[in-house]
Amino acid sequence: MTKELLKALGRCRIIDKSLAEKWLGVTEEELESLKEQKLISVELVQDDLQVHSYYTLTEKGEKVLKEEVPAFGEIYRGFIVEHDLCLMEFYLKRTAEEKETWQTRDDMTKKYRLPGTLDGAFTNEKGEFEGVEVISKTAKPSVVEKAESFIKEVNIQRMNYLLY
Repeated sequence: MTKELLKALGRCRIIDKSLAEKWLGVTEEELESLKEQKLISVELVQDDLQVHSYYTLTEKGEKVLKEEVPAFGEIYRGFIVEHDLCLMEFYLKRTAEEKETWQTRDDMTKKYRLPGTLDGAFTNEKGEFEGVEVISKTAKPSVVEKAESFIKEVNIQRMNYLLY
């Protein structure tokens, strides 16, 4: 399960303990071991009521992931906790086969060399190229327009807009 956790973090940046346990079967002992090995770190985020702990890849974790899974591709570089958690929840619900075809934003930027891109894309069980874009409820129409332009350009066959 450790490799699956590292891959998930490489594709979506951040996870909390409950998601790691529920969807990946990662135990608290495994999380502690990964922290001791300095493959993951804990990011503390405070909201109005409490402090939340989230796990992210360290530079060493990224290096180990790339060594263990040479065909992995680009690491996802997010920076908004709620956005990236929404993407992670969507990713975790994909089948193992769909996860293996996952492309990060940087994978698509590198591959298609277009100004706009999506947060993720994968080939679904039906063989369709499916896109994912996480947007805030207050996003400007230009955000969707930019995504729609990319979708048409690269022939995304199904699209998922996730609101946070």
